[in-house]
Amino acid sequence: MAGTIVDLVKQDSRLQSELKELLKAKYLAPGIFHPEAYLVDTDKIDRKWKSRGRVKSRISTLAVGVAIYNQFYADVYACVAAGDDPMATPETSNWLNEWEEFVEEQYPDEAEEILASASNIGQYLEFMNRKSQGF
Repeated sequence: MAGTIVDLVKQDSRLQSELKELLKAKYLAPGIFHPEAYLVDTDKIDRKWKSRGRVKSRISTLAVGVAIYNQFYADVYACVAAGDDPMATPETSNWLNEWEEFVEEQYPDEAEEILASASNIGQYLEFMNRKSQGF
């Protein structure tokens, strides 16, 4: 079993495939400080997610989850760095709960996999971006 989130993501072929899909669909872009500290295109994700009358694709659903979890882990880290109890903001927590409900309703057979992938990739992105900036 992998020791760190970086090991997990680098060693899991499914997560590597999903990262490549997210990059190909331009939901992620190579990082400025490190090529694997991917940047999340939150504007594109918001536009795709908020478009009405469209069925959300699995990759756009995953992209939303990655963005939410990236923010979730950034919130938690900021609390820890400030000496506070680790928790996400209420806004991030609410967004996460709504997204998880959507995934469970729309992708009942794949929900567990999508939720785990989004959490792992989101945590990986937060860690790599923080690391690439020297934190």
